[in-house]
Amino acid sequence: MQDPASPHERPFYHYILVRKDLPLHIQAINIAHAAGESIQTPIPSTTRVALFHVHDLNQLQEYESVLIKKQIPHATVYEPDHPYYNAKMALGVTPTQQHSKMRKIFHHLNLWNYPT
Repeated sequence: MQDPASPHERPFYHYILVRKDLPLHIQAINIAHAAGESIQTPIPSTTRVALFHVHDLNQLQEYESVLIKKQIPHATVYEPDHPYYNAKMALGVTPTQQHSKMRKIFHHLNLWNYPT
């Protein structure tokens, strides 16, 4: 990690989306993969994480399409093994200081929460 950001510098945000239709342990694994695979350079320890649920594969693909269209760097996580066979599981946006731009994209999503 880099040194903490200056108090006058805009913070970095790391946006991660994971499918809610997956078992909790599969979500956790893919959140970790999406976080790790989407970081391209060291980030400050003050980076904030925004973790969201998407309903299912279709909604994940919709958001991935938006990111591609807007040329926003991200990493999509695929699960090669049974029973998912290369299905998209989660995605992580490369940490960014463009918080307002990202909020406009993700404002309809619910924050991830532990199922009760």
